[in-house]
Amino acid sequence: MSKNNFHSRAYQAQALAVALTALEQVHLLATTGRCDNEIKSQLFDSILVTDSDHPNEIYPDSKLFNSGAKQIIQLFTEVFDNDNRQRIGYLVAANRIAKYLLSDKTMQNKLQSEIARFKQKAAIEWNNNDSSSNPNDSIVEQDTIAVTENRDKDLSLIYENTLSTLPYRINIHGSQSQLERDSVRNSVRAQLLAAIRALVLWRQLGGNALQLFLKRESYVGICRQAGANF
Repeated sequence: MSKNNFHSRAYQAQALAVALTALEQVHLLATTGRCDNEIKSQLFDSILVTDSDHPNEIYPDSKLFNSGAKQIIQLFTEVFDNDNRQRIGYLVAANRIAKYLLSDKTMQNKLQSEIARFKQKAAIEWNNNDSSSNPNDSIVEQDTIAVTENRDKDLSLIYENTLSTLPYRINIHGSQSQLERDSVRNSVRAQLLAAIRALVLWRQLGGNALQLFLKRESYVGICRQAGANF
């Protein structure tokens, strides 16, 4: 394997790992109503990076990769239990949407336009909720929660207006009591948007379903090399 191919495969592994990280957040939300807020914030940031295709600029923090790298190793080296089967199901469905999106220029333009408007709104909200101007920690926390929920709602609407209109769907399995909550549904769609964003990048870097099967040992090896960062 050449150095260039290794780097390409490594970036593919990174994008795939991020997608699995986002889909794991979907699973946690659907089953418990909760997720890792730090990871959620980083995934949110990645959605806003629309002017770069370099993984290190889109995903500057290794936590997103490390979390998904563990899942890549589990999916291809451990027992194929119900949890792994569900993860594969989410991944296959999300990848199908990513593939379709890359073939639909009109939908790409619509999605980019929606995200551009959202970025403008998000920038205004951050300025209006600058914690440095408010010394009360409890009020700052409440403001942060409110902003997060509003962003989830906005991203959920973007997902509904764009990706959910495509021929493919992702069936989410979990607790009915959690999935009936608007806040959970909004957050799930936001995380799906982040997952599909990562899979679009994965495909742009040369990833595809056949390669995932044929080169799975290479992906696992790359993820194990990063094991020191887990």
